[in-house]
Amino acid sequence: MTPEERARHLLDAGNHMTIATVDPEGTPWVTPVFYVADADDALYWVSDNEARHSVNIRANPAVAVVIYQTQPTTDAVYITARAVELDDRREILHAIEVLLRKDQPPQ
Repeated sequence: MTPEERARHLLDAGNHMTIATVDPEGTPWVTPVFYVADADDALYWVSDNEARHSVNIRANPAVAVVIYQTQPTTDAVYITARAVELDDRREILHAIEVLLRKDQPPQ
């Protein structure tokens, strides 16, 4: 597989990622979260808005993400991105739809 195909496979097949954030003083924090990717490769997860990584993202939206597998072989995709807390009703409804889709069997 090409690197792009491997990344696509990991995004589609996985459901856990590790997200790295930093607080205003520069202290790093790493958190494992359940995620779902949409058709545009936006990654959605649900966290308490007072969780340390949520507070960090509001202060500094720059994040690093690792999605990996260890079976049948070890592989990973590393992503740098900008995270945002959703507050628009349409965006929230889209995120809920995406998150619920992960548990649906393929059509």
